[in-house]
Amino acid sequence: MLATERVLLLLVSLLSSLFHCEHSLAFSLKNCTILYSENSNNVSVTCAEHHLTAIPDDIPGNAVSLNLSSNDISNISRMDLGGLSKLEALYVKNNWILQIDDGTFVDLVELKVLDLGENLLTALTKNMFQGLSKLETISLNNNVISFTSPVVFQPLVILHLVDLSNNYLLDSDIEWEVSNKTFLRSLTRLHMSETSLSFEVYRAILQTAYSLQEFQMDNIKKWIDDGLIDVACQIPSLRTVDVRNSEIHNITEHMLQSCSNLTELNLSFNNINSMADNALQSMTQLRSLILQNNELSELPVAVQRLTTLEVYDLSINDISELYCPYFWNLTSLTILDLSHNQISYVSECVFQNVNNLKILNLENNKIMSFIDTFKDKLQTLEFLNLRNIDIMNFIQGDFHSLSSLQYLYIDLDECDSVDEGGFEGLDNLQILYLLGDNYFYDHFSGLSNLNTLILNENSHRLQRDVTHCKLVLTKIRVYTTVFCFVLFKILPHYLYTNTNG
Repeated sequence: MLATERVLLLLVSLLSSLFHCEHSLAFSLKNCTILYSENSNNVSVTCAEHHLTAIPDDIPGNAVSLNLSSNDISNISRMDLGGLSKLEALYVKNNWILQIDDGTFVDLVELKVLDLGENLLTALTKNMFQGLSKLETISLNNNVISFTSPVVFQPLVILHLVDLSNNYLLDSDIEWEVSNKTFLRSLTRLHMSETSLSFEVYRAILQTAYSLQEFQMDNIKKWIDDGLIDVACQIPSLRTVDVRNSEIHNITEHMLQSCSNLTELNLSFNNINSMADNALQSMTQLRSLILQNNELSELPVAVQRLTTLEVYDLSINDISELYCPYFWNLTSLTILDLSHNQISYVSECVFQNVNNLKILNLENNKIMSFIDTFKDKLQTLEFLNLRNIDIMNFIQGDFHSLSSLQYLYIDLDECDSVDEGGFEGLDNLQILYLLGDNYFYDHFSGLSNLNTLILNENSHRLQRDVTHCKLVLTKIRVYTTVFCFVLFKILPHYLYTNTNG
C-alpha cells in the first residue's frame, strides 16, 4: 500500500473514532475480560495489567487470543495452558518469568504467535517449544538468556520470525548444531542484537537459514568490519538487511559486495559520514534505502546509479546542498525524505526526470524560496511537507505544476509576502495544513477539491478563522464542504507516515 493511501486511511480512522463508537460484547472473568467477535465461536481474552502472579484457571477453551502481558507471573507449567487447543496468539511479555516447563505448550496446536519478550528467562531447553508445529513468530527479546539447546527450535517447522535481541548469549553457552538441515527451512525473518556471540556462531546460524528473507542486526558493531553483512548477503533468498545503532562510520567498497539480491537496505541510526562511490554498485535490485539519522554532509554519489530505487530516506543528516544531476537517474523514485537537514536552496533542475515521485518531505530545513523548483516537474506528487522551513516569499505559480498534489503542509510564518493565487494549480488538493498568519482567503482561490483546512494553533487569528472559515470559504462556488479541524497537535503526527512504518 502506498504511503499516501496509508495517510488517507489514518485520517478516515481518526475521524471515524471521533464520531462513531463500535462496541464489541465484553464480559469479565475472575481476573480477565472476554471480547466476543462476530464469530461467537472465537473469543479474545485480555488479562493484561492485572497484577496476576499466575495464569487464571478459567480461560475459556474457545479462546483464540490470550494477552497476559504486564503482570507478575514468574513461571508457566503445562497445566496452566492445558486445553487451549484453539489458541492462535499468546502474549506474555513484560512479566517476571524465570521458568517454562518442558511441554508447557504441547496443547497449543494452533498457536501462530508467541511473545515472551521482556522477562527473566535464562535458558531455552530442549523440549520447551514441543507441540508448536504451526508457530510462525516467536519473540524472546529482552530476557537474560545465556543458554540455548541446539535443538530448541526443531519443533518449529514453519517458523518465520525469531527475535532474540537484547539477551546475554555467549560463545561458551550456545551451540548451533543442526543435524536436520531442513528444520529452519521456513525461517524468513531473524532479528538479533546486543549479543556477545562470536563471528563464527553468527555465521553458523546464517548458514542454516536457507530461506531467510529479512535479517535485522542492532548494536553488533564489532562484527561489521569483519564482514557479517557480506556473510548474510550470501543467502540467495535474502531481500532485506537492517543494521542500526552499530556505529558504522564509513560504507566501504567491499562491505556490501555480496548484496546483489537485496531490495531493502536500512542503515539508519549509525554514524555514517562517508560512502565509497562504488559501495552500492552490485545492488541492481535495490528499491528502498534508509540512511536516516547519520552524519552525511553530502549526497552519497553511490546512490546515483540505483535506477530501481523507489524509497530514499536521508532525513536527519547534515546535507546542505542539492545539486542538479544527482536525482536525474532515480526515475523510479516514489518517496523522498530530506527532512531535518541544512538545505538552504533547491534549484530549478534538482527534480528534473523524477517523474514518479509521490511523497516529498522537506520539513525542518533552511529553504527560503521555491522559484521554479516545481515548474513543469513532479506532476505525480501527492504529498508535500514544507513545515518548519524559512520561506520568505510565496509567489504565484510556485505550485502551478503540482496538479496531483492532495496533501500540503506549508509554513508561512517567516514569509514577508504572500501572492494572491499562490495555491493556483493545486486542483486536486484535499488537505491543507497552514502555519503562520500571513494569508487571506483570496489566496485559496482555485482549490476546488479542498475538504480539510487545518490552521496554526498559535495563530493570532485562530478564533476568528475557526468561527468564520466555513462561512467565508463556502462563498466561493467551487467549494463544496470545507471542514476546519483544530486538531493541530494530533493530525501532523498521523498525516506524515514514515517510510519504515
